[in-house]
Amino acid sequence: MTTGKCPECNSRKLDRDSRKGQVVCESCGLVIEENQIDWNDRNHTLGENSHCSKTSGRHVGRDKRSRTGIDKKDIRAPRDVNYWYGMLRANEKTNLRANDILREMQALGFGDVYIDAAIEALLLCFTNEIDKGKVNLKRPYNQMRDMMSTDGKDDIYVIRVSVLSTFMALSDFCMVPYFIWKGMADCLGIERNDCSTQKRRIKRFLQAMKLAHNEIATPYTIPQLRLRTQALDAWFVHLRAMLGNLEVGRRDELLRAINERLQNLGEPSLDGDLFGENPDMLTAVVTHVVAEELGIDICKDDIAGIFYFSAGGMNAPLRRCEHIVRARA
Repeated sequence: MTTGKCPECNSRKLDRDSRKGQVVCESCGLVIEENQIDWNDRNHTLGENSHCSKTSGRHVGRDKRSRTGIDKKDIRAPRDVNYWYGMLRANEKTNLRANDILREMQALGFGDVYIDAAIEALLLCFTNEIDKGKVNLKRPYNQMRDMMSTDGKDDIYVIRVSVLSTFMALSDFCMVPYFIWKGMADCLGIERNDCSTQKRRIKRFLQAMKLAHNEIATPYTIPQLRLRTQALDAWFVHLRAMLGNLEVGRRDELLRAINERLQNLGEPSLDGDLFGENPDMLTAVVTHVVAEELGIDICKDDIAGIFYFSAGGMNAPLRRCEHIVRARA
């Protein structure tokens, strides 16, 4: 039992659900408060003993202050009380996972630009509130459950995969700024392959739902040239930040030369000399070649690390592209 008063019926019989971080009025069933879960706490400690803060009030789907349709005051038998609580929990089941993901997005520090873009995607992919119609694909939240049951991943891990993969998909649709996600995945201890797999599922499902439902206004298409432009710009900014240990004059000289070489290769373009290379790998190869030409001492492994590749991850792309990059000097 917790202190306070229900704003709906003025009852002081408030119950805190420590697993979900909710305060529920036992008299009328109103969900009064939802607390933000601290996912660094593996026990999901919530309530008065936690160090979590309230959410901003945003939620996915129908009003979070939903009801069971039964007034607890009318319940007499103890078994009916358990039934009432079961209905209360079931009433939120359709959007529970979506709101868990939303809270984790906020906890990880994503701003309004990202959160606002994610609301509809979460509604479609992680709730049952929009009927699938003729879409035969599994909802991504069902595949989250598969990850937990088959691969043995815990709840926190799966929610964080869903956060990153949702933003990866929205980044591909150019609905959020280009998302360089590998560093965050590594910091959170998330396998990159899990994120990539879930991203593909989210993209496919959103595109299928758009085709099946005319009322979904968001196109969920991939503007290839715009995406490539945003990606090259984002990796260039990232590279500048990661070269902070270089003397400023040499760093600026290197960055100007990299930008010029990319332009000489026709970038950004859908028919440039090396369009088949991903923007991160292309920028890494150009960085290696140009740094070598300018006599700037940055080893290949360090460049690979800047772009989140393995030590040998650049070997094949260099064999494939280096002669073309040098020819465009």
